[in-house]
Amino acid sequence: MSKVASYNSTPRSIQPRRMYTPLDFQDDWQYGLCECCSDCKICCLGFFCVPCMECILMTDAREYIGTVPFAHSTANLRTKIRSTYRIKGSLDGDAATSLFCRCCALVQMKKELMARGEISN
Repeated sequence: MSKVASYNSTPRSIQPRRMYTPLDFQDDWQYGLCECCSDCKICCLGFFCVPCMECILMTDAREYIGTVPFAHSTANLRTKIRSTYRIKGSLDGDAATSLFCRCCALVQMKKELMARGEISN
């Protein structure tokens, strides 16, 4: 019992260091958030039928479509695409973009997947 007491009373002055390196995201989106007019079909679909565009985009990104199409699912998808292609950004930025500029975010993600060769037109 004295070994346990002496072990527990030993102060630990050196804390372990983190042994990971943060992910280095260097790429930018190939299309800006407001560059949606170059493809009229995608632009119209993104602005006039948001739930349809979100379902199509989730299918293109190989995500589960059963998710209710709300801003949080758009933010999750945006984060997935951003981290897959190592695009600069943050979770807060993804959430704010998906909440306040949902249509533009959907069009941007669709065009990004097309530009990266994941899907065809």
